[in-house]
Parts: sequence; C-alpha cells; structure tokens
Amino acid sequence: MSAEEATGLEAARKQKIHNLKLKTACLENEELIQELHVSDWSETQRQKLRGAHLKAEELVASVDVGTKWNLTEAYDLAKLMRVCGLE
Repeated sequence: MSAEEATGLEAARKQKIHNLKLKTACLENEELIQELHVSDWSETQRQKLRGAHLKAEELVASVDVGTKWNLTEAYDLAKLMRVCGLE
C-alpha cells in the first residue's frame, strides 16, 4: 500500500468516526426534543421547536449523504437549547 493510499484510508476512517459522532449527537437531540411536553408551549415556542427539529433533520441527512468536516461546529446543542427556550 502506498503512502497516498494509507493517508486516504486514514482520512476515510476518521470521516466515518466523525460522522458517527455527529449522527449520535443529532439522535440524542431528537430524543430530547421528543421528551419535551410541548402542549403547554406558546405558538412561538412551538415554531422555534419545529425550526430546531428541521435543523436536526437537515444535519442527520447531511451525515447520511456525506458530511462536511465543519458540520460539528454548526451543530451547537447549547444554541439549540437557547432557541427552544430551554436554558
């Protein structure tokens, strides 16, 4: 195996690990969202929750299709919690 092939395999391995970590974070967030009791929330809070849910779905789809390395930075659970009013 050449040095280029070894480097490519290592990069692919790291990408797969990165993808799994990101997908795990997305799925954990989905579980958190599903556990929320939204019946008492205002319409604004529900809209924010829907937006957060769509963002999470978008990120999971990105992982499935081929993740960009910088998506981890885009996925900020603390920001998502603030947007949903769950600080």
